[in-house]
Amino acid sequence: MAKLALVLLLFSLGMAMQLVLCTNGEPKELDEWIQKLNHAKEKVGLVLSAFRLARGFVTAKTHVLNLTSGDAVIEYHALALVLLLFSLGMAMQLVQSTDDEPKEVDKWIQNLHHGEEKVSRLHFYFHDTLSGKNPSAVEVAEASMTKKSPTLFGLLNIFDDPLTKGPESTSKLVGRAQGLYGSAGRQEVDLLLAMNLFFTAGKFNGSSLSILGRNAVFHSIREMPIIGGTGAFRLARGFVQAKTHFFNLTSGDAIVEYHVVAMHY
Repeated sequence: MAKLALVLLLFSLGMAMQLVLCTNGEPKELDEWIQKLNHAKEKVGLVLSAFRLARGFVTAKTHVLNLTSGDAVIEYHALALVLLLFSLGMAMQLVQSTDDEPKEVDKWIQNLHHGEEKVSRLHFYFHDTLSGKNPSAVEVAEASMTKKSPTLFGLLNIFDDPLTKGPESTSKLVGRAQGLYGSAGRQEVDLLLAMNLFFTAGKFNGSSLSILGRNAVFHSIREMPIIGGTGAFRLARGFVQAKTHFFNLTSGDAIVEYHVVAMHY
């Protein structure tokens, strides 16, 4: 597999970002695209962590596929741009909306030309209940080997969990977490988590954040990326950190504390 090294050189005056490339057998189209990127400028500021706030893409190419068994080997090429907090009031230019854009969206885009990116921090508790007569999370699928797996590999759950201000179930409801998680680890309990955090109270009432990432549930703190949002969180990016507050090994019920750092306009 080709290796791609990105070295970010930050200049205090020009505020330019340059990419240093190492391509061994990169797909030609991808290689040409990256070369053009060398001349692009990026807004820079404070790096939070290696891949926090990262954007980019992967290209996948099938190397081996056994049509009988379904076994496959896939070649991946990844390009990750480590984006940094915007500084010095640098404006982000967007393509003008088309005439058939909804009026509200068109106005929002026009205002975005003069907008500044801001950071919002949120804190709440996530209640995932599998037990009782009214569970908020239910099993929808499992693999043939799931019950024999120590990590329940292949198990898939759908959830609609309440989000509260405090850890108590009687605490003020601030939103709901809706999505799915599947057991994707064979050596340890790793969940593939895809969810929308929909807020129903406070200044972000009616807005949502989308999360997609690895949730190693027995780690003390798990970090997952924010990949987008709606309402006040349009164009959002950032990360969440999850910490287990309560977990019942028998029922699987859990209360998880969430800290959210969201960048948005």
